[in-house]
Amino acid sequence: MEERIKTYIDDPSLSEPVKAYVNALIKEPVPIDMRQVDYFDWRTPQKVDPGRQRFWMRAVGALGDDLRLHQCVAAYESDHRLLATSLLPHGELPRNINPRIGIM
Repeated sequence: MEERIKTYIDDPSLSEPVKAYVNALIKEPVPIDMRQVDYFDWRTPQKVDPGRQRFWMRAVGALGDDLRLHQCVAAYESDHRLLATSLLPHGELPRNINPRIGIM
């Protein structure tokens, strides 16, 4: 995901607020390495049916042997994507970021 985010910086169609948001994302530490199976480009939202996202993820650092911690991390990250996934069939984006008009 970090590699994909970096490609957005030079996109001339993005507004300055969105470019600033993308730059801020890149500077944040990434605790979860995530890779999408089905690519969805949020710069050009389209209706996607069925509304689902498939991705591979792993913790960047060691989580230890506690199965409950592994389950919590998996649940957190999958829930983190829930809102965006529910909007895919409608061709919409979460309201906090809209590449056409900027951060809301």
